[in-house]
Amino acid sequence: MVSIPEDIMSDILVRLPVKSIGRFRCVSKAWYKLLKGSEFVKMHLELANKMNKFNIMHHNFTEFHTIGYDPSSTTCSDLVSTVNCPLSSDDYRGYVFWGSCNGLVCLTCCDAREINPPSIVVIWNPSTNEYKKLPMSPSEESINRLSPTVRFGLLVHYGFIYDSKMDDFKVVSLGIYNHKYLCEIHVYTLSSNSWIRLEDITYDLHNHYATPEFSRVSANGALHWKAYREPRGKKTEVILSFNAEKEICKEIQMPSMFDGMYCTNLCVLKESLCLLGYVSLLWVELWELKDYGVTDSWTRLFNIDIQKLFGHVSHLTPLRSFDNGEILFGMDRNNAFNVVLYDQEHETTRELEVYDGMKTYSYCLSVYKESLVSPNSGMTQAETEDE
Repeated sequence: MVSIPEDIMSDILVRLPVKSIGRFRCVSKAWYKLLKGSEFVKMHLELANKMNKFNIMHHNFTEFHTIGYDPSSTTCSDLVSTVNCPLSSDDYRGYVFWGSCNGLVCLTCCDAREINPPSIVVIWNPSTNEYKKLPMSPSEESINRLSPTVRFGLLVHYGFIYDSKMDDFKVVSLGIYNHKYLCEIHVYTLSSNSWIRLEDITYDLHNHYATPEFSRVSANGALHWKAYREPRGKKTEVILSFNAEKEICKEIQMPSMFDGMYCTNLCVLKESLCLLGYVSLLWVELWELKDYGVTDSWTRLFNIDIQKLFGHVSHLTPLRSFDNGEILFGMDRNNAFNVVLYDQEHETTRELEVYDGMKTYSYCLSVYKESLVSPNSGMTQAETEDE
């Protein structure tokens, strides 16, 4: 093995799963240095993206599960892996999932030893179990100084995104003052380990506990939330976007046909911003913003008679679209969690797997990619020290 050139060795090892690479870091100091290096971490992530490898992460306030998807055979694993959050203990409670990118997950939890505690923000890699607790958001600090009665109606939303130009991860904190239609914004950057405040905006975001996790995905280098603005006393629903590179917020108009008759959720399919509109889970339409930022470019991709195609379901969740036109859905059906492929062209479905006894709803789903990226160093800093 010692006679194999390092580049060939790297090309072999980069194809291994994260857990295997973690074990091989113990082989020698040379392997530890190679497998911890930033170049190897990036190569591993790029190869995973190229092969379209991903897991479905299924979670609620206390538990995390992952389900593997094999793109080569279009099958899901019948084995559900339980992932233990590093802060899973009697000291913490109430996890809220805020999104994932490049193998890292952003979530918040509360200190169970305090009354009305502020949220603790954590960036976590479920594959390596590395995590980083962030400094408290200034919005959380402000709310925490208020009395419990005054705090009512004050919320903090979060977003998580990778800034490809800076090669850095960012967390966006939005302090919501519902009675004022005021939102204060702070941005945390992983490399600086600090928050900065941006200019306040006049919007009211939807309650984050009712926001599906699949909507917390970035598209076109921006995060998106459904929000309300109130011009001249009229409440109007819009899409609020936050550009990670420019660190500015903009407003995107909803499709004109969504006049309140539909319930809507944002999602991202094939890196495009989409909007799912449905009526009591009987009829659903999916719209794509073809030309990002241009309101007139909203295009309907399909509509589905849910009961005719899927039967009686709840929490229908689009997870991933593929080049052949198929879309992967998660749903609750017959008291079990189901994963189903939908063929748009032929309007047919293929059931991949049924998971009986899942304790959470398919409402709490996200697509997660395994990676070696460390929340303590991101992807910019090579780890060269020997242990």
